[in-house]
Amino acid sequence: MARQPKPVKIKSAPLVRMRSRDLDDTAQIRDAPTQLVLVSDPGQDLDDEMAYIMTCHLCDSHNVVLKGVVTTLYPAFERARLCRGTLDTLGMHSVPVGIGTDGGDTKGVHSARSFEVLASSYLPEPESESTASLQPGRRLLHSLWTDAAPRSLSLVVIASLKDVALFLRDNEALFLEKTKEVVIMGGVQEAEQAQGTGVLCPPLVPDDAHNNQFDRPAAEYVY
Repeated sequence: MARQPKPVKIKSAPLVRMRSRDLDDTAQIRDAPTQLVLVSDPGQDLDDEMAYIMTCHLCDSHNVVLKGVVTTLYPAFERARLCRGTLDTLGMHSVPVGIGTDGGDTKGVHSARSFEVLASSYLPEPESESTASLQPGRRLLHSLWTDAAPRSLSLVVIASLKDVALFLRDNEALFLEKTKEVVIMGGVQEAEQAQGTGVLCPPLVPDDAHNNQFDRPAAEYVY
């Protein structure tokens, strides 16, 4: 009668376990939520409010951490109140809001009339505790960048670039150290269109997108 072969015992390979740990570490880095800072002009168009709603969903799904919002474009204070009221309505009470610049509207062409009535049910009163939590936009940006880890912040700009230009001008080294990426709702000229500007080896040249036109020198500086 033929002998039955002895069963082979398979031991767990330490190498496999080590690789599994390495994969877990890699996954944690890859899956870390985006540290987002938003520059916005709520009340100008509906894209800002839609961006807040989408960001709320991304925060709830642990894909994003919204570190702060700076509102820009005259009247920036009223826009900051609108942002605060919208975020509070979405349950994002802990997200700080900063009051930015006029966004290039030095003549006060824009106004709050377009949203004060429609948003009256959730727009915080000027003397309310919620409004008192607002802070200067440049101070908020400096605080967020100072506290951030290197190459960790994603800056998303869906408005005028004036506030970003001022912050970059005054804190270039800090900005380069802590910024992971910059996403701008705008556009640039094609390479052949950018030629003939009189600048040697010109950098990115902003196109005529609306957000670039609020403060053209600021947009050129940022790009």
